[in-house]
Amino acid sequence: VPADNEALVSQMEAPLEKEQIDGIIAKSKEAPAQWQDTASQRKMYSEEVVASEDLALIVSLYMIYTAKKQEALLKKGKFFAHDERMISTSKKIICEAFAFPLSINKDEVIPYIEGKLAE
Repeated sequence: VPADNEALVSQMEAPLEKEQIDGIIAKSKEAPAQWQDTASQRKMYSEEVVASEDLALIVSLYMIYTAKKQEALLKKGKFFAHDERMISTSKKIICEAFAFPLSINKDEVIPYIEGKLAE
């Protein structure tokens, strides 16, 4: 984005700070996303969460989807393609938002979150 283009610069968001990220992670634990039992409800809900751009809810969504995927693998149950896409989408959003402000690689973001949630 050209720095002299005020219209474009005004649309940019400032990067998050570490304290804000830690707050988002804490909030995701306090108000977790809800697992929807039917695939169609789950698809609608997850798309709404992503569209909301609420990072705490997106973190929570990612965590619940990965937990349900693990559960499905252990029980040799089904894990739908849309659910898998939602894991990828939410992870991409989280990693892109958190990696730069935390000065870590994108592949280090999820372990960072998991560590904070375990505290």
